[in-house]
Amino acid sequence: MGAELRQEMGHMRAEFTQEIAGVRTELKQEIADLRTEVRGAIHHVVEVFGNRFDRLHDEMGAMHADLSRQIAGAARAAAEENRREIGIVDDKYRDVPGRIAVLERELDEHRRDTTLHPRRPKK
Repeated sequence: MGAELRQEMGHMRAEFTQEIAGVRTELKQEIADLRTEVRGAIHHVVEVFGNRFDRLHDEMGAMHADLSRQIAGAARAAAEENRREIGIVDDKYRDVPGRIAVLERELDEHRRDTTLHPRRPKK
């Protein structure tokens, strides 16, 4: 009976070893399939985000160009307004250099008039 039991246990051990080997092979295959599936999902996510990033980049580029045009337009308008205002001031005071020249000349003549400003004796 001991021999039969040993033979039966040996047989059961062989079956169990084969079953474990089969499960191990199945698990390896499932892990490989899962790895492939995960890689595919990662590639999909990268592609989707890459496409969204590209669209976002394009939209930001368009916004930048639009903002640049708006800023340039505002700068041109401000420059034109400044030219207009400076022109008004320029027109208003255009005669000032001539008036100053007349005042300086008259002041020099006034200073030289010894009847109005006699020289003081030196002490």
